[in-house]
Amino acid sequence: MLASSEEPANKMRRLNTGEDWNRKLLASGPYAAVVPDGSVPFVNRHEEMFDLFEANADVILRLQRARAESLQIDNWRPCRVAIAAQMFGSGKTTLGRNFIQQLKDSEYEKFAKEKIARLENKMIEESLEAEWNLMKRARTLYWDLSGCHTVEAVADRLTGKSHGDVSGHIANHVMCKAIKGGATPLFVHFDEVGELGNQVGDLREAIRQTWSKMLEQEADQPMQRIYFFLSGRDVPLNALGKPGSPIGTKWIILDMLKEEHIKSILSTSTLSQKLREFSELNGLPKTLVQWTGGSPRLLVYCLRALHHLSEEGVSTGDGEQTMEMVYSIFQEVQAIAGEVFLAAEDEGDWRETWMYLILLAQLRVPCHRRMVVHVGNSENNLETLLGRLNIYISKPSKLIVGIEDPFYICHMKMVEKFVRARFSSDCRVHLFLGAETGMNAAQLLECLVEQRIIVKACLGQDFACLWKVLLNPLLDGTMAADKVVVLDKGSPLKPFPKITQQAKSLSEVTLPLPNILHPNNLSAAMEKLDSNKVYRPGQKSGSADTFIKQEGFVIELQDKSGVASGITWSDICKEVNKCLKDGHVIWVLIAIKLSETMLRWVGDKPLVLKAGYYQEEAVSKNSMLLYRPECSKHWTQKIVNGKFEKLPSGKNTTGQHTELLVRENLEVVIAPPSAIKEFLGAEDFEIVQRLAEQKTDEAIGGKIEVPFLSRFYNFGSRASTGHDTATSSGAGPPPASPHRVTIGVQHGDAEGKVKFSTAAAPEVIKEAIRNELHLPEYQRFQLKDADDCGVPVDGNLPPGKYKVVLLEA
Repeated sequence: MLASSEEPANKMRRLNTGEDWNRKLLASGPYAAVVPDGSVPFVNRHEEMFDLFEANADVILRLQRARAESLQIDNWRPCRVAIAAQMFGSGKTTLGRNFIQQLKDSEYEKFAKEKIARLENKMIEESLEAEWNLMKRARTLYWDLSGCHTVEAVADRLTGKSHGDVSGHIANHVMCKAIKGGATPLFVHFDEVGELGNQVGDLREAIRQTWSKMLEQEADQPMQRIYFFLSGRDVPLNALGKPGSPIGTKWIILDMLKEEHIKSILSTSTLSQKLREFSELNGLPKTLVQWTGGSPRLLVYCLRALHHLSEEGVSTGDGEQTMEMVYSIFQEVQAIAGEVFLAAEDEGDWRETWMYLILLAQLRVPCHRRMVVHVGNSENNLETLLGRLNIYISKPSKLIVGIEDPFYICHMKMVEKFVRARFSSDCRVHLFLGAETGMNAAQLLECLVEQRIIVKACLGQDFACLWKVLLNPLLDGTMAADKVVVLDKGSPLKPFPKITQQAKSLSEVTLPLPNILHPNNLSAAMEKLDSNKVYRPGQKSGSADTFIKQEGFVIELQDKSGVASGITWSDICKEVNKCLKDGHVIWVLIAIKLSETMLRWVGDKPLVLKAGYYQEEAVSKNSMLLYRPECSKHWTQKIVNGKFEKLPSGKNTTGQHTELLVRENLEVVIAPPSAIKEFLGAEDFEIVQRLAEQKTDEAIGGKIEVPFLSRFYNFGSRASTGHDTATSSGAGPPPASPHRVTIGVQHGDAEGKVKFSTAAAPEVIKEAIRNELHLPEYQRFQLKDADDCGVPVDGNLPPGKYKVVLLEA
């Protein structure tokens, strides 16, 4: 605490001392009492508590049934050990520390009883409720295995010695601890097991032997109840539960904290008065979630920083500005930066992969630990990456059908800011880091269009590309068609204000531009900005979705993904009236579906409307689009099937509904869906269609696949950034689009069909086959064709029917 006599300047000098912040944020030395470890309330762990209870209760019930029937257990795989293997700071140790105590909490008990009641099996319901009551009486035995790289080191730490059958030695030790407690159950928590590497399998064997000893106790004696929980970062779950291993695993996914949980934490009496006052401060809880992703440990670091900033006299009235300061402090403290950002020594080997994972977070793609990620010449499953890189994950709020143990990679503003600053020369960063997480059809269509322009223009080797080639076939017949594409290859995509009537109309527009602009100021603002850039307005802007500013003209792209009734003439008039009022402008509609009337007018090629008036013909059916020059009072031409035809002289033709004036130097391009499909490629066009048709509560994972994202964002090969020479992946015409293949698979009496993309990795296809035939995870197999010949499982697998032959583990 600073003395009251110190001057503010001295306070700030202390504030900016890196070593001082290191002690403050880690709560060491004189700062140990500020938000100490364990002071944050245990919240948002209902599902995790139940998962940990259920996994252990299920083992006990299986052992009891076997004892009652005097049976030996030969297949231990249905008995699963509970394991939490997430990023440090996600709450693994805290879950183990609080587990038994929280079983006694009425709120958690009520939640558990409601979950058990949904099983609709009275016998199982009664057994689980009885086990809950027994488990909450358990003693806790906690072992921190930090620094144990071998199972012998574990045995030595537990017992002071190791010899012979080390797994058996550990099992005997645990069993003796349980017996000493008499009839009181024992909860054993092995923490920080990640350093064991693959030898964690020997610890798994110790657990199996403990269960076996419980089963072998005298029949007339009550069975010892021993519950297990393993936790630690970088735990090789394969070594715990692969096929052929004695026991299975139950992966406990600890969810991140939400806004309501942070409000509850801020208001707790165990925190300082300063922090309790922050609970309702300018949306601070929401801001903390956005910046930390809801990570419990990052939240604690932030709370300590907030406390000390306030104590030092720094204003914390604005949540965003305060978190900007906290972010700067975190970068200075290596112990914390190492838990959040990509280490400098890892940038060479892991930068592309880490950025790819941030892309998955931004798009909220449902993931699973066996998902294979291909980046450049390397491939890794997410299970490996969860342990190797700084990745925080969260649980979906709803069940995702077809994915075992699904999770989302957390999107946090702190990481986004780091990526934007560190990798600003990589044009892909600006492509996928938008204002909002998640992606619907409209956002995907917008990104697809930007990707086609930026990746091809900036990562390609064709430095004399014409706009009619880059946007083929959308600009045919326009004044921009034969213009050379000129874009800033280092940082082509820039943000632009949201256009809204709610903004105040400015008498003069100056740089830097505000976050929102009135429509009256749109043209003046665009005039102020640099050319050779792609500008993306803020979300839900009352303007085009994308502006491409070139010397002498601007291309406005309006993306429409609706697939219900299609885009109508009225829709087009409304959007065109929002475009720039001055200068040479080409306004392009990129729509997935047009109304039947619009299709009849447009035909099979993009329709270009130049200066003049346009209106629908006043007839009951099969109307045409009418045209007249601005200087004429009478309609002179009709438009049907993309062609302008003269109207018969003397015919009194009238229009109806909305009339559109296309000003001088403005061209309006209305492209049919067939032209959009040609521009995007058939597969990408269909992905947008599928996403547009999905229900709002469906996950994006069923519509967008990882191989598509790799190609979409040019992660398929090492991408060039800044002004470096591009790789062949972005040069010249785009490669042939991957397509989907359907094969039939059969194993015994089980048959099914599997669909996959030709860009899919072999492991992705194998996993789809396992899921379709309900094979165990990681089950090895071979495919054989009709001639009983083995065939490789990869994206080149031709359509047909294949027999699945299981192989030894």
